[in-house]
Amino acid sequence: MKKFGVIIYKNTDNLGDDIQTYAAYKLLPQVDYFIDREHLDEFHSKNGEKIYCIFNGWFLYNNINWPPSNDIIPLPISMHFTDKHLRYNTSKDLFIKRVKDYFNYFNDNGVGCRDTSTMSWFKDIQDKYLSSNNLAQYEYCLFVILLYEKKYFSSIFMKLIEKSVQVYLSNFDLSK
Repeated sequence: MKKFGVIIYKNTDNLGDDIQTYAAYKLLPQVDYFIDREHLDEFHSKNGEKIYCIFNGWFLYNNINWPPSNDIIPLPISMHFTDKHLRYNTSKDLFIKRVKDYFNYFNDNGVGCRDTSTMSWFKDIQDKYLSSNNLAQYEYCLFVILLYEKKYFSSIFMKLIEKSVQVYLSNFDLSK
C-alpha cells in the first residue's frame, strides 16, 4: 500500500506555512507521515518504505537539509525556491553542485513552480547544469484549493486548476 506524507513547518510564525500543509493534505488520499521541512534530510520512514510527499511551499531557507532523504519520493508542485536566502555561506552554484543528482530527479519529472521567479530559478539551473529543456512549469500556489472550497473562484476556473494538478501528478508513477 502506498504511503503519503505532507511537509510541516514546525519553527515558524508564518500562518501561510500551515495553510500550505493543509492544502497538500486535502489532495492526498491519506496522510501517513508529517515531515518537517527543515529536516528533510533526516527523515526516515518505518521499515525504509518510500513515502510520496507533495513538495509545496518555500524551500531552501535551511539549505543544509538538501537533498531530502531517499525515503521521500517528491511530488513537486507549487514549489518556491530563491537563492537570495541561501545561508551558511552557500552560493547558488555551490548549492546546485552539491545537490545536482537530486535535481536530476526533477529533471526527469518536472517541477511545478508556484511563481514565475521560481520558474526562472529552475530554468537557470536547467540551462547551466541539467540536460532537460522542460524542467520548470508554472503552476499556482496550492492554497487555491482552499479558495475553491470557499467558492472565491468560478467553478470553471477551479476545474482547470484541478485538472492541471491531476495531469501534473499523472506524470509520476505512483505504483512503485
